[in-house]
Amino acid sequence: MSVWRAAPTLRGRHVTLRPMTRDDAAAIVAAVAPIAGQFSTGVPTNAHDPWFERIWREQGAGRTIAFTVLDDEGEVAG
Repeated sequence: MSVWRAAPTLRGRHVTLRPMTRDDAAAIVAAVAPIAGQFSTGVPTNAHDPWFERIWREQGAGRTIAFTVLDDEGEVAG
């Protein structure tokens, strides 16, 4: 894999960004649920949302890298 295609894990004092996996979908939906209705953009509302399918397709084609946000306790925050 090219170094330009390798998705890094980025760790800071308060959050960690790591490459998103399919296993993250349900936790991401749960994390954004309290604010999902406040945006007119495509915030996913379930683990089978078309937004996730687009992410998996784009990642598989090497066109994007999506990240999962973990809080300082390692829990999915977005």
